[in-house]
Amino acid sequence: MAEDKERELLQRVCAIPDFFGCVIMDDRLPDWRLAEEYGNFLIRLSPEDPTAHMLIARACRHLGELDRALAELRRCRELIAGGKVSVVEQEALSPILDAEERYLSTNRP
Repeated sequence: MAEDKERELLQRVCAIPDFFGCVIMDDRLPDWRLAEEYGNFLIRLSPEDPTAHMLIARACRHLGELDRALAELRRCRELIAGGKVSVVEQEALSPILDAEERYLSTNRP
């Protein structure tokens, strides 16, 4: 049963051309709940994957779950600070995280 749900999730993600580009680079996706589900799936596979936490942070911002978005963003920063990514990944993620923090700070009540 769970395997079927995971297969369906992966099929939905693969059906979107350049899924990660749409989420991370373009900040546009027709289904942000899908991005959240996929991020949760990735975290189940690898809890210390900062990209998965970034994915959830962005999805949660779009879904209006700002507290969770901030928590996931902080977790992503902690993993990077803890040396869980290569220097190349850190350099790639840092400007995206900075932008996400700006978006979240302007959307806070």
